[in-house]
Amino acid sequence: FIGSSHLRYNYLAIVDYLYGDQFTLIEEDPSDMSYFNLYSYSNSVASTLFADDQGDFLMSICKQFQSSSREGIHQTIVFQTGSWDLAFMPLGRLIRDFSATKLIRVVMKILSGDIPCGNLNHFIWMTTVPYRTSFVDNLFEWGHRYDSAIAAVNQFYLKHLMKAKVNEKIKLSIIDAYSIIKPRNILNQYNEIVCKNHYICVDTIDNKAKLIIIHTPAGDAVLE
Repeated sequence: FIGSSHLRYNYLAIVDYLYGDQFTLIEEDPSDMSYFNLYSYSNSVASTLFADDQGDFLMSICKQFQSSSREGIHQTIVFQTGSWDLAFMPLGRLIRDFSATKLIRVVMKILSGDIPCGNLNHFIWMTTVPYRTSFVDNLFEWGHRYDSAIAAVNQFYLKHLMKAKVNEKIKLSIIDAYSIIKPRNILNQYNEIVCKNHYICVDTIDNKAKLIIIHTPAGDAVLE
């Protein structure tokens, strides 16, 4: 799983569903900024936030897959991008200054096999989620994360993915989280976001003694 908090919470919800009581959430330390550049949760989630870093990280992870590949063991990459880039730069700059172009070129070379990636046999691309129009949070900059910009950057990536020459050993899947969530925001937006701007998140109960995963209907729809 390579992405930011939206993807991380999807991962936690999937593991919680699969393993139930065998899975215990460990509270994240918000003061530990190195968290965003480290593997976490049993080396399954890499919190890489920006397109530039994600392209470099994908090449790095493929080198690791290549050097540690063993017969009969296959690798899957679940990938999401866009939200943090738009928090700090407008859509035109993201595409014009080549961050997005560089990233999609790396992805297409992985899919074609031009960048060897060990036993990678499934690449899952998840589009960036929309934000509800009434969402306000003074804790961080809104930036340029408007639904029109999010939809446009999703279309930029999808247009290239649809043209990709995919190696017969690799399956490409696309989960259009934006299109799954957007209609639900229009009809039920006040019940869709439970923690800041997320559709799945981790919260505390019992006077902060226990961590739980909270789902909204849209978050459940993406998981399905």
